[in-house]
Amino acid sequence: MSFNGKIIRRSGFSLVELLAVVAIIGIMAAIIGVSLKPNEGSSLRAAQSAATGVFQAARTVASMRRTEARVIIYAGGDGADQEAKYLRYMGVVYWDEENSEWVGANSGVYLPAGTYYIPDGAVGSMVTKGDAVSGPIMESEDAPKESIAYPVSSGDKDTWYYYSFDSSGSARSDTGQSFAGLTFVVASGRPGPPSGDTPNIVIENEFSTAGFVIRRIGGVLPLSDYDQIKTALSN
Repeated sequence: MSFNGKIIRRSGFSLVELLAVVAIIGIMAAIIGVSLKPNEGSSLRAAQSAATGVFQAARTVASMRRTEARVIIYAGGDGADQEAKYLRYMGVVYWDEENSEWVGANSGVYLPAGTYYIPDGAVGSMVTKGDAVSGPIMESEDAPKESIAYPVSSGDKDTWYYYSFDSSGSARSDTGQSFAGLTFVVASGRPGPPSGDTPNIVIENEFSTAGFVIRRIGGVLPLSDYDQIKTALSN
């Protein structure tokens, strides 16, 4: 548009900028939710909300950057803060093709105190039952592990569970490994005596659990109680 012979250009947000804002809002909403919910039931819902926000952010980063992005969950390392991070610290990384490395897309989010991600095969080794637990402890499904330096790529590599989104934002890696239909589970617990160098989480109530199912297109279907998770895992 011109005015008195001068060209006036309209300014606004690009699609990439808007997507970045959406990702940031998702993570900030999760962090706020964590800080506002003090008791066990509310903490579980806050953990579910925080994890959902991280998954939404990873999907957005994958679509925005047109590269594979991952949700990562801390599984172990050599740092002094290992116990605080163990199965609670989550982040988002994306694949930098030019430098052939995973790059942190954010600085990470902790699940609320007393809530933990429960990986597949963890019960009996990394996760043990309290005296009052008589039933099975629900576990997430089939998340692989990889050594990644996070939150900065120049740091030491730790071990992380991960879930991938491909360059289109679908729940799969760029190599075709699918994460669609997998169940992501969090539970209430407390730190227990370590197993050698590995921290240990004690679950006091098998029913104090929440989570979601990962959808093919990248969204999630919330699961709010033990029976819903048990049904999802049996399908």
